[in-house]
Amino acid sequence: MKTYSKSDLERIAENALNAACESMQNEIGVKTGDYAGIHFTGEIEAHIYAIFEQYLRNEISFMDTN
Repeated sequence: MKTYSKSDLERIAENALNAACESMQNEIGVKTGDYAGIHFTGEIEAHIYAIFEQYLRNEISFMDTN
């Protein structure tokens, strides 16, 4: 079983947020991620990362029980 550090989880969460934004931007024809960089800063970013990190922790725990 691999152990994930807080920085690992933050990196994975950041990659997930970037992928989600890119997917939505592609669907609506956004050419740059400038607004996403503004929107997902501060409290919103911290909240989303916390949600993703909790999901990751739960997913890892679930994997370990199966």
